[in-house]
Amino acid sequence: MHDILLGALQGLTEFLPISSSGHLGLAHRILGLDSDVLARTVLLHVGTLGAVVTFFFRDIGAYLRQRRLLGYILVVTLITGASGLLIKGFLEPLFGSGAWIGVFLLVNGLVLLTTRRVTGPGRGRITLLDSVVMGCAQGIAVLPGISRSGATIAALLLRGCDRQEAFRFSFIASLPAIVAAFIWEGAFADNAHLFRDPSIYLGMTTAYLLGLAALYLLKGVLITRRFYLFGFYSLALGALALLVIR
Repeated sequence: MHDILLGALQGLTEFLPISSSGHLGLAHRILGLDSDVLARTVLLHVGTLGAVVTFFFRDIGAYLRQRRLLGYILVVTLITGASGLLIKGFLEPLFGSGAWIGVFLLVNGLVLLTTRRVTGPGRGRITLLDSVVMGCAQGIAVLPGISRSGATIAALLLRGCDRQEAFRFSFIASLPAIVAAFIWEGAFADNAHLFRDPSIYLGMTTAYLLGLAALYLLKGVLITRRFYLFGFYSLALGALALLVIR
């Protein structure tokens, strides 16, 4: 049951622009999750990674045949790694603070609300500058409470990108960074024994299925121009974290 609940949390919040790290951090503060539970969440990323590959399978194949887009994905990955490590190095002591998670959730909400003014059809072609901006946004999203999908999609929309192309590029270009983060976290966590626990596979399956559902939901919200509505949820959760959680 524990792993199913964690898988549900991971699957829903990893892709919706409401910050999985923020929710996990608040759950850690409220429930007092131990290191073993936190190690389990690293493995649950297998489920959400599978959801991304399944959902964007054809698009990934199309991207692999375009050198220009592959080059842009490399730019995103390099900038994300450099900026993410820099931010983590300076601000990691803040990551366990419920108050700071609340602050970052408020920032996340405000960023999402800015996309309300994006009304045009947008351009369907991703540029080099788009990839640079997305890489910076993705690096900033290491902060707990800042949503990776929220920051990157918002950045691309504000850059004038078409909504569907922003959606595709945000997730496909994030795959190398997500895989690298998974490997990095896994290398420093003792997870080998967890693979012998059948319940972890139930958690992965839950994360996979709810991750797919979240991607379909997010795509529909983007197409109907209601992406900014997640900002109100993020603001409410951030305010609650500041008022209740220390």
